[in-house]
Amino acid sequence: MGEEKRLIHITNSTDYEATGVVHHQSDSSEVDGFTIPAKKDWTGLHRGLFKLSAVLHLPDGKEERAHFEPGPSPNDYIIERGKLLTYTPVSIANNTRYRATGTVTYLSWFCDDDNYPAISPGGEWQASGRGECLVTKITATIRLETGDVQADPYESPGTSYSAFKVEEDSPGHFVVRRI
Repeated sequence: MGEEKRLIHITNSTDYEATGVVHHQSDSSEVDGFTIPAKKDWTGLHRGLFKLSAVLHLPDGKEERAHFEPGPSPNDYIIERGKLLTYTPVSIANNTRYRATGTVTYLSWFCDDDNYPAISPGGEWQASGRGECLVTKITATIRLETGDVQADPYESPGTSYSAFKVEEDSPGHFVVRRI
């Protein structure tokens, strides 16, 4: 029996044509381009972690960066216009007895990922900004005396949540969770 294919589904809710790309992070050379007419949908193959970017083509010949919102189910996204959102910057609390470092990955190609520096035990880190970037993944590397351990990451198809924590949920096993 063949492996079930996962799909990315994008709905253009605007009155304008949208063009963009799905950049697959598993292989930097994998990029799927799309053109979505006004009020129409596009579906493409899901190949692991990805970032989205798109522009809207306005009638006066100008282009405007499109805004993505999470859709009704995982891997569904809605393109909207005129929603200049600013989400609260991501903060990560280190609730372990060890130093932790990691990366915050954002959905849009227009958003730069944040690599956060070592957070001391009981300490907290906050991103300098976030704009309208949805979080898709947060990793943590825990610095034990015996070596580094990878925490189970927080993963989402795209969330606006901003408060997260790294904690030890059983001896030697660490996880990143939403607060």
